[in-house]
Amino acid sequence: MLLVEESNIEWLAANPRPPLKSAEIHLWWACLQVDARKRRELESTLSARERDRAARLRIDRQRERYIAGRGIARELLSHYIGGSPATIRFAIGPYGKPSLPNRVDGKQICFNYTDSQGMALYAFARDCELGIDLEGLARKIQYQRIATRKFTRREAETLLSISDPQGKQAFLACWTRKEAYGKAKGFGICYPLDSVELCSDQHSSAMIIADDALGEHGGYWTLQQLHPSSDFVAAIVYAGAKRELRYFSF
Repeated sequence: MLLVEESNIEWLAANPRPPLKSAEIHLWWACLQVDARKRRELESTLSARERDRAARLRIDRQRERYIAGRGIARELLSHYIGGSPATIRFAIGPYGKPSLPNRVDGKQICFNYTDSQGMALYAFARDCELGIDLEGLARKIQYQRIATRKFTRREAETLLSISDPQGKQAFLACWTRKEAYGKAKGFGICYPLDSVELCSDQHSSAMIIADDALGEHGGYWTLQQLHPSSDFVAAIVYAGAKRELRYFSF
């Protein structure tokens, strides 16, 4: 079963940064356009592999955003697990999803982050696999073709029945659902997008998903559509029952 809810967000300043409770998910909203001093500080915490990847990005804006995105992730993780951001080591899944190899106080700190058009969204939880995706509404995209080729027939028909600009916005919301679901399961967008139906009813409060990967013990994912600002749409998918989402600005 997949529960779907919408949320209006008020991002709160967090000073000091709050502890992460078991029944919570913390979401952080951050601008990746940081000043040169802060960028140098964040870059100093990156691993050799991350710095090498940054160096290979030839467009200055892309390189600067990558450094900020990874550095902010490390800074926030250091708050939750302790220690220096530079000492954090990641395990990388078969499809590139990073995770922490060690537990903290007997709990696994799960996290995910996404960025679009200079903004980033981070999610953190205890013992709860999750995925998050963000899209800027100004993105130029031929969504009708993608929906027809990649989504289920009913999803495509639903999206194509909506006139622009609402049609494109509905597609981008649907895309965030698809990608967040894939990231929560660990394979990102590398799965048949028509294998799970998330968007046939844009206003649905709940839907059932056939998912053999849940195993004999059963279970479900909770999906929440997010609207970080008037210019962006996002979605978070996490395992199990509904948790309290708390919203902070970096």
